[in-house]
Amino acid sequence: CFEEYSKHIFAGETGLSADPSMLWTMPDGRKITLVSNSDAHCVHPDTYIYSIGNKPKAIGNLNPSKVLSIDLVGNLKQRDANVSMLHKLSSPPFLYSIATQAKEIITTPEHRFFVLENEKITEKKASSLKMGDLVACLRQISNKGKSHRLPYFKIDKRVRVLPEGISFLMNARLKNKKIQKNIGRCIGITEDCVGIFENHRVKFPKESFVEKFCKCVFVDSNKFKNEFVIFKENSGRFPKFTNEKFCQILGYLMGDGGIGHSGGKIKDISFTDKDVNLLTYYQNLIQEIFDIKGRLRKKQGNSSAVRCPGYLAEYFQEIDPQILAPSPKRQIPNFIFNLPKKQIASFLRGLFDAEGTFAHHSIQICSSSLSLMKEVQALLLNFGITCNIYHDFEKDKKRWRHKISIYGQVQLRVFAEEIGFDSVLKREKLLNYLFSLQQPRMNS
Repeated sequence: CFEEYSKHIFAGETGLSADPSMLWTMPDGRKITLVSNSDAHCVHPDTYIYSIGNKPKAIGNLNPSKVLSIDLVGNLKQRDANVSMLHKLSSPPFLYSIATQAKEIITTPEHRFFVLENEKITEKKASSLKMGDLVACLRQISNKGKSHRLPYFKIDKRVRVLPEGISFLMNARLKNKKIQKNIGRCIGITEDCVGIFENHRVKFPKESFVEKFCKCVFVDSNKFKNEFVIFKENSGRFPKFTNEKFCQILGYLMGDGGIGHSGGKIKDISFTDKDVNLLTYYQNLIQEIFDIKGRLRKKQGNSSAVRCPGYLAEYFQEIDPQILAPSPKRQIPNFIFNLPKKQIASFLRGLFDAEGTFAHHSIQICSSSLSLMKEVQALLLNFGITCNIYHDFEKDKKRWRHKISIYGQVQLRVFAEEIGFDSVLKREKLLNYLFSLQQPRMNS
């Protein structure tokens, strides 16, 4: 094009959609610096970006990594694409909020959307969009997934020391000329606690306490436990890999689970609901998976709770601290997004059993954690279920509540068939509504 002046060209500007690797293969063999400039079109920092097998992240917190990409030219297949650079720009005077039935996004006026017009995909700026435009939205995520290996967790079991065993340890202490204060310092407790133990007033001490006591008085702990210690039944077990029932318990825990404290330490973990039958179901599920017999107790008002030992809370905290974080800060662990589809369905079933409802013509779930709701929104895309998030401010509690609504006959049927409820009351409401849609309407 520039003939003899071409030798003076050392750089060229390209569009942002140009493929640099293709441009670098120009036949003249010269190394030309490629520069891409654009107007300020971008999304709000809180916009969530998706990737395959990972939880969505706000673009403001996104590091260069892989993100979900769609091949719009070829077969519309999904793949992960590498992000090599992120640009942060100052906001223009005002932003646009673009809302569809599936999503709401806040962008600059210059941000481009893919729009279907005349059976072709074209680009339109946010400022040029109008009501009725068909904007491309992500409707389903392709994710094969695999079971996740869970961390090894050793329980500090409660044991029963036979009376002759306690006397044996006390005699060993006296033989080694140690007072209770010496033992307390060695174990890391007060001398009063040692005295209480030696006076047979501790019914079920921790196994670690017995082992440390043995070490302090030069007694072989393994031989002592074999002769003088009885282990409590139902002391707990933990799966090596995720499975459907484990994921369902985890989902319910994230919805209605809480930690009880005593003296600054974790006392127990509780699952709360008004539906006693549902709590009984999860009580049995916990015993099946963890070999822990939770105690079903009535609470004040109409609620009841299944309470389990505190070490179960410690186990879930070791998996991910955000599982049992305060409600506004709860987030779904990253590994959930890379599980098989059936395990994801089980996790959602547990979460919707705890916090979901069927009201009028839609399934709803509500939380004070916006991150949690956006992550649920992303998980539902594994089943082709699209939904929007609505925000309400609770004046009495001075906090925001965020609600997801799933509606439409097709989506409700998909939810019922692939996720569903184990709450009998919620399941019956949903199935009765779907059944009513099949009945012919009578003219009055």
